[in-house]
Amino acid sequence: MAGLMVAGIIAPPAESHMMRHHQERPSIIENPIMKLKLVLAISALIAMPAFAQPQQGGPPPNAPKPTLAQVQKVVQIITGDKVKTQQFCDIEKLELQIAEAEQKQDTKRVEELNKQADDLVDKIGPEYVALMDGLSEIDENSSEGKQITAALDSLDNLCATK
Repeated sequence: MAGLMVAGIIAPPAESHMMRHHQERPSIIENPIMKLKLVLAISALIAMPAFAQPQQGGPPPNAPKPTLAQVQKVVQIITGDKVKTQQFCDIEKLELQIAEAEQKQDTKRVEELNKQADDLVDKIGPEYVALMDGLSEIDENSSEGKQITAALDSLDNLCATK
């Protein structure tokens, strides 16, 4: 029997508990709010000049938290325009490539991919940029956060069909 015996009870090995816990959690890429936060964070880092000069891009300090209505408007903007839909799906593809490049610690490739993603974010429009800027203010475990996640899921589903 593998495990720890405490007071006559055999506890499962810590490793199996950790593995089980890890398997139950969705990956960052599967969670739309976390995915958008990841893109935002990466874009903000790339937009900053290399030598700690004032930030010229990325989220403004204290960006307002987007409302469900604003998120739904962004979803409508993207789903109602084939070009914007394709740009959004291209960002999704770039996110995967960025994650792979980060795992390989290929900073030059990460920078190139982030620049491409940044350009696409800007092309989608100011409403999308504002959503990205305020995304960090959303509590994804709140009722509102869950509604926003559900709204953003519809965008992911668009890309899954392509």
